[in-house]
Amino acid sequence: MKKATMVVMTNPSDPARDDEFNQWYDEIHLPEVLQFDGIVSATRYRISDARLDPTAPVAHRYMALYEIETEDVGAVLQAFINGADRLHMSDVLEMDPMPGLAIFERITDPITAAPARSGA
Repeated sequence: MKKATMVVMTNPSDPARDDEFNQWYDEIHLPEVLQFDGIVSATRYRISDARLDPTAPVAHRYMALYEIETEDVGAVLQAFINGADRLHMSDVLEMDPMPGLAIFERITDPITAAPARSGA
């Protein structure tokens, strides 16, 4: 079974609506997206101040990673596009510019760091 990750970069439509944006995303949008066959999990992230240049503007403050497991990644994306009317979108999501969306297919299994060795 193929594994892929759908990456979606977003912003609230107004910085003053940040709490409303996060509530809508977590309580409405994520559960709806997870209803699509092949999308098995979701994790959200907020951009960190720990960046090379924290004063530089960023295009998107939020990222959602949707893990996909399927034999046909394209079919999952097409079902998502065709089923967009099943999603309750909100004006709290900035649509100009459009949220960034890309799907990456996994090419390696996760690699973890070796445990730290204690000094002898």
